[in-house]
Amino acid sequence: AGYSVVTLHSEDNRPTHQPTKNNIEEELARMCQTAGRDDLLLVYFSGHGMLIDGQPYLLTPETRRLNAARQALSLAEVERQMQASPA
Repeated sequence: AGYSVVTLHSEDNRPTHQPTKNNIEEELARMCQTAGRDDLLLVYFSGHGMLIDGQPYLLTPETRRLNAARQALSLAEVERQMQASPA
């Protein structure tokens, strides 16, 4: 059907395929930049989340509670990037 699937998974031994914050941010940016006007951009996250100062964040394997605001992935930022995409 002409679509591609990208999977970041903790059991994948390739460092670029681990679900780290950096890898997720890079892949999200790549997908948002390459998506076309008639494309459907779908992101699925299976993991934990938490509220930090009342805002939702997605937790990655390297997130630690004391540094969660820096290490977790802001759901608002994910939404902002997806909405800025032409898809």
